Amino acid sequence: MTSGQHAQLSRIIRKTHARTYRYRSLLATWREWRDKRSTYPLPFYLGLLVMYDFFPYWLCNAVFRVLMKFSNSARIKGTRAVELP
Repeated sequence: MTSGQHAQLSRIIRKTHARTYRYRSLLATWREWRDKRSTYPLPFYLGLLVMYDFFPYWLCNAVFRVLMKFSNSARIKGTRAVELP
């Protein structure tokens, strides 16, 4: 998968598992895990979900490519994330 397909894949997964990815279900899951350490804060994840719901694929994919530079693996390694061919 390339970063150019990320938004499409995300929407397919959310449609296939619609019940799990409803905002209410996601917030309930977050409440269960909120005392545990997380890579990113809740507003970051909610922002991505809202973006995938309301913005076109091309914009979501562009934002995703920018955010990959700040991914957890890039931060841990101290290098930029690399996209697989």
